[in-house]
Amino acid sequence: MLQEGNKRINAMLRYFGFKEVEQGSRVAFLAASSYGIVKILMPLRIAMCVYLTPFTAERIMGPALNFSKRLLKFKPNRKSAD
Repeated sequence: MLQEGNKRINAMLRYFGFKEVEQGSRVAFLAASSYGIVKILMPLRIAMCVYLTPFTAERIMGPALNFSKRLLKFKPNRKSAD
């Protein structure tokens, strides 16, 4: 199975002009493991985003928006040099 994965990876690397991986390399295994870990952690990542959205909106976005509104309303007094 690793050999088939390495063949496909080598074909892709050849196509894009990169150096091929060695025949006994664990590149395919490591790529599949990384992909699996990311997919397993996806529900946790989504839950954290939902949980932290109110905090982010209240503590970070609110003050940032208020600052930008104040900045846009600021009009410096320009006196002519007569």
